[in-house]
Amino acid sequence: VRAIGAEDVPTLWAGAQFYAPAFGDDGAEGLREWVTALLAEHGPVPLVRAEALPPDTRCAALGLVGSGTALAELPPVGDEFTTALSGIERRLGQRVEAVFPLAAAALNALTPLVAACLRGLPLIDSDGMGRVFPLVQYTSLHLAGLPVGPVCAAGPAGESLTVEAASADRVETMLRAQVHLMGGWAATASYPCAAAELRRAGLHGTVSRLLAAGRV
Repeated sequence: VRAIGAEDVPTLWAGAQFYAPAFGDDGAEGLREWVTALLAEHGPVPLVRAEALPPDTRCAALGLVGSGTALAELPPVGDEFTTALSGIERRLGQRVEAVFPLAAAALNALTPLVAACLRGLPLIDSDGMGRVFPLVQYTSLHLAGLPVGPVCAAGPAGESLTVEAASADRVETMLRAQVHLMGGWAATASYPCAAAELRRAGLHGTVSRLLAAGRV
């Protein structure tokens, strides 16, 4: 088991940029500083393989939907990612015991560390995209038949909402419309699943891959 500490953030971010070469730097500096400070305060976050977790461990994907420019102009208050996680827990009636990035690249490579730090949770060395794709349903999880929702989104103005719909496409449409009203970006918790389901449907070793690329 490896852990990600404050000293690993520059390496992780270098790898995250490598796998999102068209991504700008808007909003990244503030998020990097925030994640670094959280890791320095709370200690390293364990990085675990999905197969190392008990099969029934409840997991969820953490991500950021919206604009990096909006994130730079309207920085996080600090509770957005834990609020999103709490929202999905209330809807499911279960505690989330481990988190993983929706996309192991760009800003989404850093966002799960916020919730992991504040909640004392492990980060799973898996994701659903392997890079950055534009829509929440563009994942191996969706292709494997896992539902994207319920999705809980929390914005920087203290608002949160839960989105459920008959199709993943419709979830995406509704989520984007609301995120625009919430200030241009929102923290999201999505793809609630058991560790056994993530083993079958996720892309594995992708966080470690970012660290390896960042070291190079």
